[in-house]
Amino acid sequence: MSAVNLGALGFGLIIGWYVYYINRYRKGDVQLGDITTLIAAIGGAAVLALFPEKTDLFGFYGIGLAIGFFGYFLSLIFMVGSSKNFSVDWFLDGRRKDPEPGYSIPGDVAPTVHPMIAPLAPAATAGGAVTQQFFIGQEQSRPSALPSIGLAHLRLAASTIDQPTCQAIVYAESGTIELLKAGDAAGLQEARRFIAGVAYKRNGSGVASPKYPTDDELKQPFIKKAWDSCGSAATAAAGDDVGDCRHFVIWYSDDGKTPSKTPSAIPASWPYDYTDKITKDWGPYKVNVLGGSNIYIIKYCGVP
Repeated sequence: MSAVNLGALGFGLIIGWYVYYINRYRKGDVQLGDITTLIAAIGGAAVLALFPEKTDLFGFYGIGLAIGFFGYFLSLIFMVGSSKNFSVDWFLDGRRKDPEPGYSIPGDVAPTVHPMIAPLAPAATAGGAVTQQFFIGQEQSRPSALPSIGLAHLRLAASTIDQPTCQAIVYAESGTIELLKAGDAAGLQEARRFIAGVAYKRNGSGVASPKYPTDDELKQPFIKKAWDSCGSAATAAAGDDVGDCRHFVIWYSDDGKTPSKTPSAIPASWPYDYTDKITKDWGPYKVNVLGGSNIYIIKYCGVP
């Protein structure tokens, strides 16, 4: 076998593996047009320019495609068979055991779906999909990666957001927070209740847009637990009045009391430079998006 043929085989292996990977993590619905798109991608003009049809090169490329595609599937079979948390049922409907205490599936990890899944349509959302968990911001245009900052004096509407909306706001703010110790659960629940109280007080203004996990996401124990916790917080806070404690920040803290400027500072000072207005903090927690395990939820009261 020549080096050229081996190259065509290897190229096909990579493409075949990646085709299975993309299909496994796809977010759209399965459609008949997918076949046409796939054929155009793996057998279109660009590929034929490299491996002309009816040649040995194209044959080796096709063999590589098949080996790569089914090799991915066989690797899943091996890993499922080697794991104590999965069985053959995972290939049928995604069933698996919940993680043991001390283990979790972080909320910001791409959902692990079974290989034959046809993704459901995402649940309706009432806002952007970006999880705001860094700090509260005012209503204005904001970049997709970071929420806006600098909470201005907002005029509250006479109506109040309902409990499901509040739950989705609390989830958007805190859904990816992970506990470092099991004993920290009560503190995180208290912090989420305060966040819910702020959301009610502001009638949903100046906080993260509501974020609703999809049905597939709720199959992940970590996400389901976080969602339920946010729901309990929203229910408990329905009668709370946070008074003038209408600010909080979720950020790094080296001293466990005030926001830190390392590894990065909050991209604005107001109102977070009012350290004398800090009345309580909860943490430390881990947030993979922030890349730290010294993350605190810091409460401010009486910020002018």
